[in-house]
Amino acid sequence: MYEKPISNNLSAYAEAMVMYSPILIATGKSIDRDDRLIDISNNSASQLWQLSTGAGINYRFSNRCSYQVGIQWTSDVSNRLLASDLKLTNTDIGLRMGVIYMIK
Repeated sequence: MYEKPISNNLSAYAEAMVMYSPILIATGKSIDRDDRLIDISNNSASQLWQLSTGAGINYRFSNRCSYQVGIQWTSDVSNRLLASDLKLTNTDIGLRMGVIYMIK
């Protein structure tokens, strides 16, 4: 995370992180590119790598508490499924809002 002060209490931030889930479990059925029905529960025991980046404004209310508003987008780096004919990748873009409280 990189933070650039704008004023005493206001700063802009940019962040990037790589998220790793060692086990991905899915159930159900889907249709592949050739309109064949595939049971995805047999093909989903793979890992999931995701890249998440974001940017926004951080307002420091006190030494321990700050408010954050920004945009965050997360995309899959790896295929979620092992089936060669079935690809499920995802990209999510959303608004990020929250309160950060630091415990010292």
